[in-house]
Amino acid sequence: MDPPNCPQCAVRTTYFGWIRGYAAPQLCEGAANPDQHGPNNVCYCDAGISYEIFDLETPNVNRPREWTLAKHWSIHILRKLLPQHLFDRLSEAQADPAHDQGDEETIVLRNSDSGGILKTISTPGMKRVSRKKFRNLCKDGIEVLWGKELSKVIYSQDGNGVIACFNDGTSYHGDLLVGTDGPKSKTREILLGKQLAMNTSLAVIYNMIIVNYRDAEKALHVRSAHPVNYLGYNPNGTFSFISISDIPRPEKPETWTFQVGCSWLGDRDTTLSSGKRLAVIKKVSENLAEPFRSAVLWIPEDTTVYTDSMSYWVPVPWDNHMGRVSLCGDRHVNSL
Repeated sequence: MDPPNCPQCAVRTTYFGWIRGYAAPQLCEGAANPDQHGPNNVCYCDAGISYEIFDLETPNVNRPREWTLAKHWSIHILRKLLPQHLFDRLSEAQADPAHDQGDEETIVLRNSDSGGILKTISTPGMKRVSRKKFRNLCKDGIEVLWGKELSKVIYSQDGNGVIACFNDGTSYHGDLLVGTDGPKSKTREILLGKQLAMNTSLAVIYNMIIVNYRDAEKALHVRSAHPVNYLGYNPNGTFSFISISDIPRPEKPETWTFQVGCSWLGDRDTTLSSGKRLAVIKKVSENLAEPFRSAVLWIPEDTTVYTDSMSYWVPVPWDNHMGRVSLCGDRHVNSL
């Protein structure tokens, strides 16, 4: 996890984003061609398709990780996929529920060496949402069968239907199995085998941190470049990303949390502790322009730093068994 050392290189970075569907494998009755870009469970319900949703996780237990998602080009698609009463509540899932600049929303790209603006991208109607809040919003009114880990798929010999079998010994029959079970999809592995279903790793070191600065002046300074999100590109090959993550009390900036990302080309060192990762990131950020520099140097030492494994899957043709099984969302084409 060495910091970048390529002063002559052009800015090289990869930005990853997707609209993640909510559930794991899903069984539907009746013909279905679900949209591959959204909360699929809500889509089925809104279309009047009978379905069952299975999720590996335990109910009411949140994953320890949190991050934010920007809904910009997809906001009009989301409006069509979500029932109106849920779309009207989208602000509840926002990182800052009170923020709304309508058609004036933007994402700002800066030179993190000089601090100058490289590009301001117009993103009308954009909403930056908390992953956890958005997930909870999408599952409102949806029944989920929890603790279900897919083990195998059985196809009826007469060509009518498919059976999903789970590790707890249960099985369910439907007309169509849709695998929306993540970038390491078990459905994809069953369809293609481990070798063809395997992701390809990217030589990118991407560090992601959720930060509470515990100081009002620091929080206001970090947010001063943009109320929602801003990106930094540096001639030395580093990429910076800063966004608001949660504003539990708008009048108390010391309670705010931010999502801070920092990446460069290289192979991640999985042996590094969180503290050592933070030390490397702070070293890399010493000469950045404000507020990129302080956004990193002010991170409290007890903050957890994650270095994520970045990978992708190159789609290959698969046997859909007469239209009885398919893949959807980030376990399909955009499997980052």
